[in-house]
Amino acid sequence: MLVKKLQIAEINATNLDHARKRATLVITFVDETPLTIEVALQRETEPTATKILQHIKKVKTPQEDTDDGFLSGVIILNIVGDDELHEKIAHGLYRVYQKMQGVSTISTAREYMTAFNQLKTAQENVYRKGSSTI
Repeated sequence: MLVKKLQIAEINATNLDHARKRATLVITFVDETPLTIEVALQRETEPTATKILQHIKKVKTPQEDTDDGFLSGVIILNIVGDDELHEKIAHGLYRVYQKMQGVSTISTAREYMTAFNQLKTAQENVYRKGSSTI
Protein backbone atom coordinates (compact mmCIF):
# COMPACT_ATOMS: atom_id res chain seq x y z
CA MET A 1 0.00 0.00 0.00
CA LEU A 2 1.27 3.41 -0.95
CA VAL A 3 0.07 6.57 0.81
CA LYS A 4 1.10 9.88 -0.74
CA LYS A 5 0.47 13.32 0.75
CA LEU A 6 0.15 16.22 -1.63
CA GLN A 7 0.29 19.83 -0.52
CA ILE A 8 -0.77 22.68 -2.77
CA ALA A 9 1.34 25.83 -2.39
CA GLU A 10 -0.70 28.15 -4.64
CA ILE A 11 -3.09 28.37 -7.54
CA ASN A 12 -2.93 31.27 -9.99
CA ALA A 13 -5.36 32.08 -12.81
CA THR A 14 -3.74 33.30 -16.02
CA ASN A 15 -4.90 33.81 -19.62
CA LEU A 16 -8.28 35.13 -18.51
CA ASP A 17 -10.71 35.08 -21.43
CA HIS A 18 -13.83 37.01 -20.46
CA ALA A 19 -15.64 36.29 -23.75
CA ARG A 20 -15.46 32.51 -23.29
CA LYS A 21 -15.39 32.71 -19.46
CA ARG A 22 -12.26 30.54 -19.30
CA ALA A 23 -8.99 30.74 -17.43
CA THR A 24 -5.79 28.73 -17.22
CA LEU A 25 -4.90 27.65 -13.69
CA VAL A 26 -1.27 27.11 -12.73
CA ILE A 27 -1.22 24.88 -9.65
CA THR A 28 2.05 24.87 -7.72
CA PHE A 29 2.75 22.10 -5.22
CA VAL A 30 5.19 21.70 -2.35
CA ASP A 31 7.85 19.20 -3.53
CA GLU A 32 6.04 18.39 -6.82
CA THR A 33 6.06 19.61 -10.40
CA PRO A 34 3.45 22.27 -11.25
CA LEU A 35 0.23 21.41 -13.04
CA THR A 36 -1.62 23.56 -15.60
CA ILE A 37 -5.31 23.12 -16.43
CA GLU A 38 -7.91 25.18 -18.27
CA VAL A 39 -11.27 25.69 -16.58
CA ALA A 40 -14.58 27.24 -17.54
CA LEU A 41 -15.70 29.83 -15.01
CA GLN A 42 -19.31 30.18 -13.97
CA ARG A 43 -21.24 31.88 -11.21
CA GLU A 44 -21.54 28.64 -9.22
CA THR A 45 -17.90 27.80 -8.42
CA GLU A 46 -18.35 24.81 -6.08
CA PRO A 47 -18.62 22.21 -8.88
CA THR A 48 -15.57 23.69 -10.62
CA ALA A 49 -13.53 23.51 -7.39
CA THR A 50 -14.58 19.87 -6.98
CA LYS A 51 -13.54 19.08 -10.58
CA ILE A 52 -10.16 20.76 -10.04
CA LEU A 53 -9.44 18.68 -6.92
CA GLN A 54 -10.57 15.48 -8.70
CA HIS A 55 -8.33 16.30 -11.66
CA ILE A 56 -5.36 16.91 -9.36
CA LYS A 57 -5.94 13.55 -7.65
CA LYS A 58 -6.23 11.78 -10.99
CA VAL A 59 -3.06 13.31 -12.45
CA LYS A 60 -0.88 13.18 -9.32
CA THR A 61 -1.78 9.66 -8.13
CA PRO A 62 1.25 7.38 -8.58
CA GLN A 63 0.67 4.64 -11.13
CA GLU A 64 2.74 1.89 -9.54
CA ASP A 65 3.05 0.48 -6.04
CA THR A 66 6.34 -1.36 -5.46
CA ASP A 67 5.10 -3.02 -2.25
CA ASP A 68 4.51 -6.78 -2.49
CA GLY A 69 2.49 -7.08 0.73
CA PHE A 70 -1.14 -7.88 1.43
CA LEU A 71 -2.36 -4.44 0.31
CA SER A 72 -0.13 -4.14 -2.72
CA GLY A 73 -1.79 -2.22 -5.50
CA VAL A 74 -3.67 0.07 -3.10
CA ILE A 75 -2.65 3.67 -3.65
CA ILE A 76 -4.03 6.53 -1.53
CA LEU A 77 -3.48 10.18 -2.37
CA ASN A 78 -4.26 12.68 0.37
CA ILE A 79 -4.44 16.37 -0.43
CA VAL A 80 -3.53 18.22 2.76
CA GLY A 81 -6.50 20.26 4.06
CA ASP A 82 -8.74 19.44 1.10
CA ASP A 83 -12.01 20.57 2.75
CA GLU A 84 -10.66 24.03 3.57
CA LEU A 85 -8.82 24.08 0.26
CA HIS A 86 -12.08 23.38 -1.63
CA GLU A 87 -13.75 26.41 -0.01
CA LYS A 88 -10.80 28.70 -0.72
CA ILE A 89 -10.57 27.58 -4.36
CA ALA A 90 -14.31 28.14 -4.86
CA HIS A 91 -14.06 31.62 -3.32
CA GLY A 92 -10.97 32.50 -5.38
CA LEU A 93 -12.63 31.35 -8.60
CA TYR A 94 -15.69 33.46 -7.76
CA ARG A 95 -13.45 36.54 -7.36
CA VAL A 96 -11.95 35.86 -10.80
CA TYR A 97 -15.44 35.34 -12.27
CA GLN A 98 -16.64 38.67 -10.83
CA LYS A 99 -13.62 40.43 -12.28
CA MET A 100 -14.44 39.00 -15.70
CA GLN A 101 -18.09 40.03 -15.36
CA GLY A 102 -16.98 43.58 -14.59
CA VAL A 103 -15.51 43.94 -18.08
CA SER A 104 -18.91 43.21 -19.64
CA THR A 105 -20.57 46.14 -17.85
CA ILE A 106 -18.17 48.83 -19.13
CA SER A 107 -19.84 51.23 -21.54
CA THR A 108 -17.00 53.32 -23.04
CA ALA A 109 -14.51 51.97 -25.55
CA ARG A 110 -11.45 53.40 -23.78
CA GLU A 111 -12.37 51.88 -20.40
CA TYR A 112 -13.26 48.59 -22.06
CA MET A 113 -9.92 48.31 -23.86
CA THR A 114 -8.03 49.23 -20.67
CA ALA A 115 -9.92 46.61 -18.66
CA PHE A 116 -9.59 44.06 -21.48
CA ASN A 117 -5.80 44.50 -21.64
CA GLN A 118 -5.48 44.33 -17.86
CA LEU A 119 -7.52 41.14 -17.81
CA LYS A 120 -5.52 39.60 -20.65
CA THR A 121 -2.21 40.05 -18.80
CA ALA A 122 -3.53 39.49 -15.28
CA GLN A 123 -2.36 36.77 -12.98
CA GLU A 124 -5.00 36.42 -10.29
CA ASN A 125 -4.22 34.48 -7.13
CA VAL A 126 -6.96 31.89 -6.49
CA TYR A 127 -5.31 30.16 -3.52
CA ARG A 128 -2.10 30.60 -1.54
CA LYS A 129 -0.94 28.28 1.22
CA GLY A 130 -1.19 29.97 4.59
CA SER A 131 -3.58 32.65 3.33
CA SER A 132 -6.44 33.12 5.77
CA THR A 133 -8.89 34.91 3.47
CA ILE A 134 -12.01 33.05 2.47
